Amino acid sequence: MCREYYLHKRKNGIYYVQFKDKVSGKLLTARSTGQIDPVEARVQAELWKVSGIPTGRKRKPRPIEEAAGIESIIKILRKSDLNADDAMRIVSVLKNIGLIDISAVKNTGQGAVPFVQFLEIF
Repeated sequence: MCREYYLHKRKNGIYYVQFKDKVSGKLLTARSTGQIDPVEARVQAELWKVSGIPTGRKRKPRPIEEAAGIESIIKILRKSDLNADDAMRIVSVLKNIGLIDISAVKNTGQGAVPFVQFLEIF
């Protein structure tokens, strides 16, 4: 049986947990358990394994599989050579699912006009 997560102690004495993505087998970003005792850190990791990893500003628990998917998307975006059209497609998807209502994408196409010049037209 392979491990679902790894615990390691950092220089500050706090234990961090890294869950393993079940699909890719890669380790996710390490999360602080906030614990200095290894047993308490393992208990925290087990709780997160069952109830989800706290994510975002509100620290809302998210299943490990979902957190792994989001992390994969972000890594892909960071490594990709995107252009303005790609960015517009991504923004369009986010708008369609209701996550954003306004957007600003750098327009570098043939019809691009500097902002001040755009305002002068009106």
